[in-house]
Formats: sequence, C-alpha cells, structure tokens
Amino acid sequence: MCDPGDLSALHELKSTETGAPTLYIFERNVGGIGFSECLFEKTDTLLQAVAELLAHCPCANGCPACVGPVLEDYPESLSLKETTRRVVSALLEAGHQD
Repeated sequence: MCDPGDLSALHELKSTETGAPTLYIFERNVGGIGFSECLFEKTDTLLQAVAELLAHCPCANGCPACVGPVLEDYPESLSLKETTRRVVSALLEAGHQD
C-alpha cells in the first residue's frame, strides 16, 4: 500500500537500454523503499489485475478509470481500451515463455 504519488512511470517506444518498447515504473522517493522491486516480482499479478479491470469497466473505448487519462486528440477510430487489453495480453503471454 502506498500513495499514488510515491510511484511514477515513463515509457519509450524504443528504449536506449533495451532497444525495444519499454515501460519503466519507478519510485519517486530518493533511494526508494522497495515498491519497484516488489512490483517487478509481481508483474504477472499486476498485469492480471489490469486485465480484470479492463474486462469489468463498463466503458466502450477506455476511460480514466481503466486506461488513465485519454488525450483529447486520440483518434476515436482506435479503442484505447482494446489496445491496452492487447498489450497486457501480449505481456502476460511473453512472461510465460521459456
């Protein structure tokens, strides 16, 4: 349990560290207190919770409750909710590969 302000995130379409699309979740406290490490260890649990949230949210295309803030200029022809669901599904599948 933490305050939402204790964590932050950054994404890169092509990370200089990984060479691939990358999402960094990090603690805002200098030196951290272990939240990031705990989240890393529970990645599958976190992603499964996101998948459940998306599945049970009554909105059609994504809303602040299930995908976070939606940019005003995001194309209406794209469902941010469906895009997020696909990304989460792919990440869960990738986590189970040997």
